[in-house]
Amino acid sequence: TENNNDEQEASSSWLKPFASSRQQREEKIYRTSSLYSAATACASSSIPIQWKDTATVTGSDDLWWQLRPLTSKEIQILEGNKCRCRCNDWSKVTLLYRRQREAINSQMMDWSNVLENIISDSTLDGYVVIGVSPPPSHDDIKESRGEIKGIHKNGMIYNCILEP
Repeated sequence: TENNNDEQEASSSWLKPFASSRQQREEKIYRTSSLYSAATACASSSIPIQWKDTATVTGSDDLWWQLRPLTSKEIQILEGNKCRCRCNDWSKVTLLYRRQREAINSQMMDWSNVLENIISDSTLDGYVVIGVSPPPSHDDIKESRGEIKGIHKNGMIYNCILEP
C-alpha cells in the first residue's frame, strides 16, 4: 500500500502543471467572454460600462476598466486622412481603458490623440473593442526609435478584442 501511495503521488505531481495551465486557460476564456458580453451591451445601449477585471487586478479596488462607445470626434479621427479607417457601424466599436473607480461616472476621456497614432488603414466590422492606454512619454518614444505600436493596414478586424 505504501508503494501505491508513492505511485499515486508521483503520477499526480506530474499532472499539476497541466491542471494549472487548464485553469489559466479557463480564466482567460471567462474573462474574454465577459468582456465581449459587456462590449455588446455597451454598444446596444450606448452607455459606458464599468468592469472590474478580477483576473488581472488583485488587491486593488480603485482601478476599474471603462468600456464606452466612441465619441463623434474619435470617429472623425479614425475616418480622417491620418487614420483612413472604415466601419459600417461605428456604434459597435468600443474603447476599453483603465480609470480610477471614483472617476468612472465623470466626464469621458478623449482618446482622439491616442487613436490617431495606434490605428490606421484598417477596416472594422462587428463588435470591436479597442484597448487604449495613456500615450507613452517622450523618453519612451525616443527609446523605441519612434516606432509606434498599434493596428496598421489590417484588411478586416472582425468581432475582436484588442487589449491595451
